[in-house]
Amino acid sequence: MPFGSAADAAYGTPGNGGSFGLADPDSGIAYCYAPNRLGFGLVDRRGIAVRDTLFHRVLGERPQRPTGP
Repeated sequence: MPFGSAADAAYGTPGNGGSFGLADPDSGIAYCYAPNRLGFGLVDRRGIAVRDTLFHRVLGERPQRPTGP
């Protein structure tokens, strides 16, 4: 799943219940998403929506949504 800017310099890790930490040196953005209600699994649609809004809609970078089925 893509995340961060198109330079592929971003790094991060998913956490319990859908939380996610990310740092992208290319764009200078770092953030942590910590939902107040636990999701199921390591990938949470809410966290993807936050990433997509920040990187794709605000910064004009590539979409953050998963590709394929």
